[in-house]
Amino acid sequence: MGRLNHDASARYDSGSVFGSVAGGVQRTLDVNGDGIISPPETRAYVVDNSHPSPVDYDYRYWSYSAGANYLLTENLAVFGRASRGARANADRLLFGPAVSITSGAFLDKDAAIDAVDQIEAGIKLRNAPWMPGNLDVFATFFYTEAEENNVDITIVPLTFFNREYEAPALELITTYHFGNFRFDGNFTYTDAEITKDFLNPALVGNTPQR
Repeated sequence: MGRLNHDASARYDSGSVFGSVAGGVQRTLDVNGDGIISPPETRAYVVDNSHPSPVDYDYRYWSYSAGANYLLTENLAVFGRASRGARANADRLLFGPAVSITSGAFLDKDAAIDAVDQIEAGIKLRNAPWMPGNLDVFATFFYTEAEENNVDITIVPLTFFNREYEAPALELITTYHFGNFRFDGNFTYTDAEITKDFLNPALVGNTPQR
């Protein structure tokens, strides 16, 4: 619409999960079949198929995105966007307290999906008129809220966590062409923080891993 470009989209996802799951059990096992039990073979982990647990639950969620871009001049534009997306949790969800080990149904339906909400705003500068050559600069500020239900497999015993995060951030993308010279540079600064931890509140305020 003239200098204004806008778009919007929505998607609905649903699914059913059913079957069974079996955890690991430690026992003595002649792993290499040489007839000799070595010390490591007294602590072998195998799937405990004799004690499976049922899995039987459904999930559903909406995703959306809406944004706009306004052309201020031939070289300069501003934009903004709001979006929400999610993923359906899978195998690691089954080793935590969110799913009943007797019925396979949800004890915590909020754990079915992990959602990400984000707003962003920024500027786009193409072929800056005051520079020789061709300079493009894109600067975006975004604010993200995310959920995570997961299992930390680096800790024994397995540690399940249910957390929420927030992360304001700034992203800069630049490209400069001048004759046979080209420069590309990207920079992102993120200040992420655990805002809620439903199983270990003492971790609120910490910086999340990765």
